[in-house]
Amino acid sequence: MASFQELSSNENRADCSDIVIVGGGTAGLVLASRLSENSDISVTVLEAGVDHSQDPLVLTPGLSAKLQGDTKYDWDFQTVRQAALGNRSIEHPRGKGLGGSSLLHRNMVTFPSKSSIDCWAALGNNSWTFESMEPYYRKFHTFDEPSAAVKEDLGLDYLDEKLHGKTGPVKVTFGNYQPDCYKAWASTFETLGRKATKDPISGLCIGGHNTAASIDPSNMTRSFSGNAYLSEEVRRRPNLRIVTEAAVQKIIIPDTANENHLSRAEGVSFRDRDGRVRKVFASEVILCAGVMQSPQILELSGVGSPERLSRHGIATIVELPGVGENLQDHALVGVSFESKNSTFDSFRDPNVINAVFKQYQQEKTGPLALATYSAAFLPCMGFIGEKGEQDLKRLLNQYIENEATQSLHPKQLPSLKKQHELVRSIIEDPEQSSIHYLLAPLQLTPKQSPVPVSTEARAADYITLFSSLSHPFSRGSVHIASTDPADRPDVDPRYFSHPLDVEIVARHLQYLDVIVATEPLASLLKKDGRRIPADVDLKSLEAAKKLTELAFTTYHPCGTCSMMPRETGGVVDQELRVYGLKNVRIVDASVFPMVPRGNIQTSVYAVAERAADMIKSDWARVQNRG
Repeated sequence: MASFQELSSNENRADCSDIVIVGGGTAGLVLASRLSENSDISVTVLEAGVDHSQDPLVLTPGLSAKLQGDTKYDWDFQTVRQAALGNRSIEHPRGKGLGGSSLLHRNMVTFPSKSSIDCWAALGNNSWTFESMEPYYRKFHTFDEPSAAVKEDLGLDYLDEKLHGKTGPVKVTFGNYQPDCYKAWASTFETLGRKATKDPISGLCIGGHNTAASIDPSNMTRSFSGNAYLSEEVRRRPNLRIVTEAAVQKIIIPDTANENHLSRAEGVSFRDRDGRVRKVFASEVILCAGVMQSPQILELSGVGSPERLSRHGIATIVELPGVGENLQDHALVGVSFESKNSTFDSFRDPNVINAVFKQYQQEKTGPLALATYSAAFLPCMGFIGEKGEQDLKRLLNQYIENEATQSLHPKQLPSLKKQHELVRSIIEDPEQSSIHYLLAPLQLTPKQSPVPVSTEARAADYITLFSSLSHPFSRGSVHIASTDPADRPDVDPRYFSHPLDVEIVARHLQYLDVIVATEPLASLLKKDGRRIPADVDLKSLEAAKKLTELAFTTYHPCGTCSMMPRETGGVVDQELRVYGLKNVRIVDASVFPMVPRGNIQTSVYAVAERAADMIKSDWARVQNRG
């Protein structure tokens, strides 16, 4: 086959392959790299975007915000208006190009809790436990052990280096630059008696900690699927073909089924950069188009709810009502506090930002090389103690039967009830976390987008503390808006549609007052300084609830093609095969049946690594028979 460098979507060549991967994103390139290790398997990747692996905007860690909203890099999805968020539409950036969302996210490397992955097993996937996933959380990355000075500055005594990856493609580091507020973070939680004592990768981390980033320590550039898994050696493999600017239209599925009621896909059709519709025929199709577009492609292909498909004039080939349902995301609410010293808000001064650019270019350090993030996993402190436990029990009894399921297909209800039971068990356990606190060294209290625009934001320097809901009760959906593949699907997360989400986040927001009043973080903030929103009173539970109307996304959508039993609304089985289709799998965050705690990039990599092993094993059995 031709080399990577020679390919484009308008190349005139035979379009057939053993495996076709739809989407060269975070998971898709893991599969492309791992599956093409077997030289007897031909692999074709179809990616709608282009190759950004040499783009300075992508490679510079501190410039990720510049990529969002730019349709060269970002699909720039928008939600339908959210009733609980003041009828606002929320931006949902998704990476467009080789590497997918790993090319534009903020690089934060967060590992899930053991309990959140074990929930996957409890939902009918008995082989998908945290224990079974541990090797893959190590396999995808190489951990750069921090220096003694960095360990001391950041309070990293909980690190357990032996748990981390040694040879994985993605590089992970704490880097060489940490703002003062990050240095104060772990010590502040130590003062509160809530500092982490276990490494986050153990799955047992509770408390305040600092986490590393997916950045290559050798040159302090972004390490992402597009350059980590798609190395120069991988790009030269003759059995790997990557076609960019190739927008997949649908999976080609003849309307026939075998005696086991399984249909077999012939391949996929895609539109090239010149507008021509072409086909790739393959023995196996793997959807890696992401949480928004994997369900969209299934529905355009005749796989989904017959009622929904018929409204668009699409014939149902496989009845699968769970397609596009079970959308989950971490809702995010922030409050900014005025800082005594300069923060990243000072970048509004052209002289400062020019100096920051120069520092990065010449020394590979400074804010643009930021590779540390401050975070905390905590139970709801408002529910601790006898009175708090009674309050929690009252709320759960009051609301747990009020399931927000109006938009869900009836066949989804059994799994939703079980999901809510699992979320409840986590919320009730004081040794588990229900929130992911995050610290940003600038003003960042978004309404429509994460760009500060208020007068207050221009008048001072701030830090922002966020409360990101770890285990939401609310569920949403993603569905086609038309039969045109170029049209964006309707994305409806239904944030805070379940009242318990509001109750839980509001109480976590109240704890922000305790955090900012605790040393040493308190000494970095102006006493009685400004806040954004200016009039927020976190002592008032009702005011904290009102604040949730300003929520945004933490950019962690998942679940729209869930791995669960078919009868409970699942779309794929434990081998990630789409029900009713013999040779179609899905490998991306859409298969997560429940959203893991914290940032999800580590789980996307780990699931893709595990999927690669499963698929390679299946192909080895076929080749051995033949």
